[in-house]
Amino acid sequence: LPAGTYYLTVDSSSTAARSVVATVTTANPTLPNPADQCPGVALTDGTVATANLAQLTAGSAMFTCHANVTADGVFSFRAPPAGNDVLVNVTTPMGSTAGLLVQRPCGGATVGACVGRGTNAGTNNVWQRYRGLTAGETYSLVAGSTTNMGNVTARYLAVPTALAQTVTTNTTCANARTVPNNQTLFTGTTAAAGGAPMAAPCGGVACAGGRRAYYRFDLMTRRRVVLHTVGSSFDTVVAIQSGTTCPGTPVTNACNDDAIGNASLVDVTLNPGTYWIIVAGCGLNVGGNYTLDVAVINP
Repeated sequence: LPAGTYYLTVDSSSTAARSVVATVTTANPTLPNPADQCPGVALTDGTVATANLAQLTAGSAMFTCHANVTADGVFSFRAPPAGNDVLVNVTTPMGSTAGLLVQRPCGGATVGACVGRGTNAGTNNVWQRYRGLTAGETYSLVAGSTTNMGNVTARYLAVPTALAQTVTTNTTCANARTVPNNQTLFTGTTAAAGGAPMAAPCGGVACAGGRRAYYRFDLMTRRRVVLHTVGSSFDTVVAIQSGTTCPGTPVTNACNDDAIGNASLVDVTLNPGTYWIIVAGCGLNVGGNYTLDVAVINP
């Protein structure tokens, strides 16, 4: 309450005489968490910022892609110079589901896609690439969670603009497309690809036999690799496998089905070596047009 004079009125339903004791206690006001309102917590490129979900409320943004958000935090970042994209990342406690969106200005229009899993179970670690942001302008990253316990984290990274490539012939190991060790945004189709079973598909038996595309990449140093298939026209499974011969062998925690809706997301740190990315449909002969966003960043 602001400074001033206030009156406390006590009503009683009894007609008998009563003694009334009124106690008023004042204290310094409890300030809201900076992440609970605009302009939010300022982010530094590559640095993780954390907010306590118990101190956050929902409603900073319209999470049209994530109906079960119960708390969200607001963070801000400045768009890098031209020639760069922005990768944003939100994590929430294990067992919860994360969502994210970008606004300009804070509390204003959503920029690009809202990323989330809707009403179904999903991942607590989501990434998204934003291209063509206005250099020097301030944007808001809204981090949503399905729990109000624990912490939510947010970060952004300025990375070189993704090289867009259309790929149509990499539907067998022999024709695997090589991925440069930077940022690449592939579009392609598996509509005419074969459906030989992929080793240990993480989508289970129901995802076996999907049509697939193959990519190869070689790491000279230990790097973190983040890839997703947001924008694909079918239910995807994506996996990273290792070895000098395609398709390689499964890498721990590097296979995913349905992290973001029907899209897949893998976030894994890899040692030097040869690796294979397999983009597959979830189900016998499932395939079609897909998008594969690959980001190779420092661990």
